[in-house]
Amino acid sequence: MSEYAIPSQIASKVYFTGYFPWKIPSVQGCQCLRRSIGHTGGKKFVLVTAGGGGDGYKIFDTYLTMLESKPHCVFKSMIITGPLLADDLYNHLAIRARKLKMRIVKFYRKMEKAILAADCVVSMGGYNTMCEIISAVRPSLIIPRSTPRGDQLIRARLFAAQGFSEFIPWETVNARSMREKINLLLAQALEYEAQLRKFPMTAFDVINSRIQAFSNSRFHRQATLSGHETTPV
Repeated sequence: MSEYAIPSQIASKVYFTGYFPWKIPSVQGCQCLRRSIGHTGGKKFVLVTAGGGGDGYKIFDTYLTMLESKPHCVFKSMIITGPLLADDLYNHLAIRARKLKMRIVKFYRKMEKAILAADCVVSMGGYNTMCEIISAVRPSLIIPRSTPRGDQLIRARLFAAQGFSEFIPWETVNARSMREKINLLLAQALEYEAQLRKFPMTAFDVINSRIQAFSNSRFHRQATLSGHETTPV
């Protein structure tokens, strides 16, 4: 609650559920997943995504600049911009991506498969994307926007501080810092994966307990109003 500066009169009514576990394909099928998205060979695979994509151009531009500075990269890449990225910006990125012989699409129907197939995911750290990354146990680099809302920045800082991911502020990200972080994540993937496996996905448990508490409370109020004290089954 403190991270979001929720006023005390509201915080007392708020319950933090945590994160929702997503249904992720079996990791044993990872190689098949890579082939299904066009990635073959022994190189590492980096996925770059920005959710809906409306404000993700800076990440894609920086990533392509990073590859353009050293086109003979040690890893393969795929960019999923999101359907909300403006057409002119997408076309500009697509021209650059084709020169680098890398795949770029606006939308990918099986996002959870693309994330699982990746050795590293670069994203802005939106809630849904983070649920997918954690569920797939994928090392990730988070580059969160700080405006007009600060939830991504808060999330990125907390995750990085606990060793779940790496983080670069939106205002300072550049090709060099991005490359350094990605290389670190790929080199130490097992350590990040081990830490991610400890992450508690508590949303369903918390929601179920709150529904049960609400149901019990409502039952007791109804019993009291009717003049009967009954223990709910």
